[in-house]
Amino acid sequence: MTKNRQKNDTASVKVTKKCETPKNPVYKCEALSLNIVRKDEKQITYATDTKYSIKDTEFTGTKYVVKNSKGQIVAEKVVNGGTKFEITVPNNVNEKYTVISTIITKNGENSNANCEKSFEVKREEKPSIIIKKTVNNQKNAKIEAETDFNYEITVSNNGNVNLKDVVVTDRAPANITFVSADNGEIKDNILTMKINSLEVGESKTVVIKSRATATGMSAINTACVDTPTIPGDKDGCDSAKVEVPKKQTPPTPTPNNPTPNVPAELPQTGANAVSTILGLTSMVTAFGYYFASRKAAKF
Repeated sequence: MTKNRQKNDTASVKVTKKCETPKNPVYKCEALSLNIVRKDEKQITYATDTKYSIKDTEFTGTKYVVKNSKGQIVAEKVVNGGTKFEITVPNNVNEKYTVISTIITKNGENSNANCEKSFEVKREEKPSIIIKKTVNNQKNAKIEAETDFNYEITVSNNGNVNLKDVVVTDRAPANITFVSADNGEIKDNILTMKINSLEVGESKTVVIKSRATATGMSAINTACVDTPTIPGDKDGCDSAKVEVPKKQTPPTPTPNNPTPNVPAELPQTGANAVSTILGLTSMVTAFGYYFASRKAAKF
């Protein structure tokens, strides 16, 4: 009897598998530059550029964010495939801005302290003040003597800086009396008005009640303003003129019949007139006796 033997056929296969080490993409924002390219009285423009480094990834663009001193976003832009950007901000206000750039790749984004910069805009200070002087709200006016009229003075801050310790002075000309004012002080016929602070765009007005003391004259009144915020003396002056005509004497009334009837020969007066009257009387008496004697002879 033959025994069956079970035969196992085996084979071994050796497989060698090579696994690639996974790549680790690297992308970094390296630097941010800011340069002024345009500037005028109203605005200023900065040109920005971002430098970066990448490895094992693809660059797709740069994102810019601009914030003001309060942390508010004032500008935001994504530059696809590029790194340059221009930022324009107002140049007439004091403000500080921060620019943050972020590089964008297919594998992610990166921003760090190297790509964050700040710049400050300082407004150019231009203090300025104007003064306007009128009389009865006109530059020239005719008035009557011993009758009240008004001078008006207005000062305005037309610069971009608040003004301090503003002083308005107005000396009355000859034959003009400052009676009272709704602001300031009158002393020795001189008005002085002090303003502690005059903000940008603000105006102040003073009205001076005045009176002319003579006729047939004219007077030019000049007011000036000064503030230590603006270098120099008398930062502005303005004038107004009054005319006081002479008082007209009313004409004498004309009668209804101004021409009297004048006789051709005026009657005589004095000693000659008396002699003439006496002579006529004697002649009348003589004629009387003559006619009386003729009448008596008939009878």
